[in-house]
Amino acid sequence: MQPIRQTELGLEREAKVANYLTTVYPWVLTATPKYYFTDFHINEKQGNGFESYIGDLEVLWCNYSYTQPTFVAYTKLQQMSILPLFKDLESAYHRLVFRFTDGLFIVPVEALQPFRPIVHNHFVREDVTKLVVRLELANYMQFHHPIIIR
Repeated sequence: MQPIRQTELGLEREAKVANYLTTVYPWVLTATPKYYFTDFHINEKQGNGFESYIGDLEVLWCNYSYTQPTFVAYTKLQQMSILPLFKDLESAYHRLVFRFTDGLFIVPVEALQPFRPIVHNHFVREDVTKLVVRLELANYMQFHHPIIIR
């Protein structure tokens, strides 16, 4: 396993995406501890002043267009897939949020489960390989939000 690298820039980027999401959805996002495998727990505000847990959220910051292929660590998908969740609300599911230079994708983890992993060499260190899922998100425009976050 590779170590988790959390930087100030990464936290700032997560915060930008979280701020946007809490303005368009009735969500309260709670940051998870440093070594947890998702970035936020999502609670949805209910009309009676209460909140309901509706899943976890992982933010992936991509500095390219969504028309290019994207790679997601297979272990991330496995961990999020088995994370317990009560599905008593229609909005209850775990999500991956992809921030691209030309849009935002909010994808349910369940939609990515059918993909088979492939072995991929790390783009900087050729000696490091990992299992990833290759995604063509341009084929999933139902999850696209035409918002640009800088």
